[in-house]
Amino acid sequence: MTKESKHSNIELRSEEVQDILNRPPNWMIKWGNTVLIAMVIMALLLSYFIKYPDVIIGKATISTDIPPAFVVSNVNGRIGKVLKENGETVLSGEILAELINPIPTSSIDYLDSLLSSASAFVSDSLNQTYKDFEAIDFYEATGDVINLLGALEEYHFFLFNESSFNNLHDLESKLNANLRLETILKREVELSKIDIENAREKFKMEEQEYKLGYVTKLNFLNAQSTFNQSLKTEENIKRSIIQMEITINDLKSQISNFRTERQAQKMTFLAKIRELIVNLENYIVRWKTEFTIKAPISGRVDYSGRIKTNQLISSGDRLFAIIPPTGNYETVLDLPAQGFGKVEVGQEVKLKLDNYPYNEYGFVNGRVSKMASLPKEDTYQVEVILENALTSSYNIDLEYSPEMTATAEVITKDLRLIERLFNSLRSIFDN
Repeated sequence: MTKESKHSNIELRSEEVQDILNRPPNWMIKWGNTVLIAMVIMALLLSYFIKYPDVIIGKATISTDIPPAFVVSNVNGRIGKVLKENGETVLSGEILAELINPIPTSSIDYLDSLLSSASAFVSDSLNQTYKDFEAIDFYEATGDVINLLGALEEYHFFLFNESSFNNLHDLESKLNANLRLETILKREVELSKIDIENAREKFKMEEQEYKLGYVTKLNFLNAQSTFNQSLKTEENIKRSIIQMEITINDLKSQISNFRTERQAQKMTFLAKIRELIVNLENYIVRWKTEFTIKAPISGRVDYSGRIKTNQLISSGDRLFAIIPPTGNYETVLDLPAQGFGKVEVGQEVKLKLDNYPYNEYGFVNGRVSKMASLPKEDTYQVEVILENALTSSYNIDLEYSPEMTATAEVITKDLRLIERLFNSLRSIFDN
């Protein structure tokens, strides 16, 4: 076939193709439009039925209604002994660790026992047995310890010194004897009054008979002398009573002065002993504050980091946290201002704990319980109630640690896809 014949065939075919393209079949157009309209309608129906919520993401902190107590060091030093293991349960006041110090704990316990014994002896000296303690080295408190032991020994001697009791006993015996003698003299005065009356009557009778001449002058004078002697006897007894009262008052004064002086000495001893006890009690408190680390509350010990013997620590270092027995969990979210208006009370919250990878442990469910009306540093705070405590969506009970953090996803109200499209178009036209 020649080139000219080939070229002629191509032109003929091109004209046929052009004819077909310029006049497409009517059925193709109709079916194409139908399919397109059906797809649009189906897309609109799907956009109406498909709905999903927006997720507002923020940071969450989980704590308890009884917050954990953090234990810090009060001084610079080195850890001498760690007494409680991580995770161990302790009671309030138990010692968690001791710092290296110049006085061993046994010496402080010994001093504490000394002060308890001294306080009991001071409070009830007659019924408490005085215990003799040995003076050992208490560093800067040694002087006060020696002074306390000396004061206790002096006070004990003062209380139970027999010579002092003998002096008081002698004075009281003399007083009692003089009181008895005074009683006797007063009875003698009463008897002398009877004698005086009898002597007076006899004298009057002798005087009358002497005047009548019935008796001699000698009998009259003897009766007069007897009467005068009875008067004199009464006066002597009264004089003795007065002297006895002076003696009794003097003895009472001596006894009173003795007791007053003894009470003053006792108060001096007690004041000195109590002052030394208070000084040493304060010293023990300072020592325990500086060199022992105690649990402020009961709960579980949680190390704030690695803690070991001879570790150097500084004042204010956080060493332990005491986690109280689990109560009600309190969860607070910090949500950004953007999209916060969609958050409502009762909405679901998914908490993905930072301590527990989400893909292994799942998430913790909660619901919004309370919302702040004012922002704080460009974020809003939201309170969340945990529906199943710390049981995750994988049904795993997660262990609580202080101030747990998590990524929070607040599931807002469902919104249809078609509504989202209309909202997007509206925002475009509004702009």
